[in-house]
This record gives sequence, C-alpha cells and structure tokens, in this order.
Amino acid sequence: MKLQDKCCTLEQGKRLVELGVPTQGVTFWHMPAKSGTHGECIRFGWHGDAIAPAFDVAELGELLPVRPDSNLSYDWYHRHNWRGHSVGYSEAGGKRHIETVWYKTEAEARAQLLIHLLENNLITFKPDTVMKQEKDLQTNDDNSFKCTCNNVAMGSQANALFVPPPKHFNSVHKGYWIDKCIFHEVMMLWAIGVATNGCCCGHGIAEPYIGVDDEFIQFMKDLGYQTERNNPRPNYVNHFYPIGEESLRHIISEKYFKPGTVTLAE
Repeated sequence: MKLQDKCCTLEQGKRLVELGVPTQGVTFWHMPAKSGTHGECIRFGWHGDAIAPAFDVAELGELLPVRPDSNLSYDWYHRHNWRGHSVGYSEAGGKRHIETVWYKTEAEARAQLLIHLLENNLITFKPDTVMKQEKDLQTNDDNSFKCTCNNVAMGSQANALFVPPPKHFNSVHKGYWIDKCIFHEVMMLWAIGVATNGCCCGHGIAEPYIGVDDEFIQFMKDLGYQTERNNPRPNYVNHFYPIGEESLRHIISEKYFKPGTVTLAE
C-alpha cells in the first residue's frame, strides 16, 4: 500500500489545521520544486517545501471521538465495498446516522468525518485542552531522552543500527552506526534536513550528544536543543543534548503547523 493511501488528502490536511486540529505526527504533504502544482507527495518529516500535515489513518482514529454526543448512544462503523470506504456513527435504534460516503481510502473517509464534526460544532478542540496537552508534553519525563543500554561498552556496536546516509549528506561512506537509544531522534533530524556528524547515547556511563555540521547549529538552537561541551573542541558549540523522539516530534509539528499561526500555501 502506498503512503498516500494511508493518509488524508492535501485539502483535508489544510482544512483540519484551519479547524484547530493539533498536529502531532511527522508525515507531511510536500510540493517538490520541479513537479509543479500537481506534484504533491507525502514525505516523513518537515522540509522547506512542506504544505500541510498528512494525518494518517491511525492518527485520525485517535482524533475521532468514541461518540459525538455523550448523552446519546452511538455505535462506530466502517463500511468497505466496491464504492469505496464509508465511516460514521449510528444512533441506537437506527434513528440517526452521522457518516461520510464514499471515499477512496479509509483515511480520507475518517478525515472527512472529522471535518464534518468540527464544521458542524459537534466536537471542538478547545484551546485550553490543547494548551494542557502541550504543557504535559513539555513536562512529562516520559517524552525526554533516556538511554536504555545495559552493560554496553563505549564504542561498542552491540546496541546500534547501521544505516546508509541520506542524500543531503553527500557522504562517501556506505553508512553509519547509530545507537538504538538515539536512533529515531537522529532519523527525524535527518528527515528535516539536518546533517549530523556524530552522536552517542552515552551508554549510561557518559553524556549523550548529537553533533551537527556548522550550518545547522542555529537551527538546532531554534528547535530548543541545549548545547553540550564538545570535548575535542571545548570552545565549539556543535554538540547538543538529545531531547527524545516524542519531544522532537511535538516541537516539529508545533513549530511549523501550530493552528492559527501558519498560513498554508494555496
């Protein structure tokens, strides 16, 4: 299955942001420069040509309520046949239905149902609720970086993964070993175009760090990273403390797609 078939459409992504839906994923619609107005594609991570978030079917499932009216008994349903996908709610006894019909994918059907609920004020994303979610993400220790190594020596590859470099590295190396504890955070930085030049989770016995090329020092600071002492070059500030995968995901989505603060491209 193609990634596009797992996510909402570009138009739906734009509309959901306009309606105040908080973005916490890392999949976005992009406009490749050489492809013109019909060259949109979905890529992991935010890049300079990003247009709107691409909510996937799982994220949409979490955003949709169990029932749109707590005072009534509704059952959720999903239909799939030759006409496409339809999702909705059926009131007990079959008196009332809230549904969307028919869409090419389940993700599109779910996104349209969410749009319908928001446009008709059947549900809302209240600012105070969103602010509380942001505060929880910022203060919850579960979202911060944690090293999970157990008796792994410094320099060991016992708890590391070997991955090829991304294209923007222009590297002559076949790949790099990255500690599993820090792997997903580094992959997300790669996805948004950051070029790293070294990293280590610390293996529970040393300070962890993510090193970046000079041109990304300010960008890392803008993302909220704190500098760490660079042992080989004490007066240099290209080493940063990891912040954790979930914290970085939240920062990326809020920085570039926070409802009410971004004008999306037409």
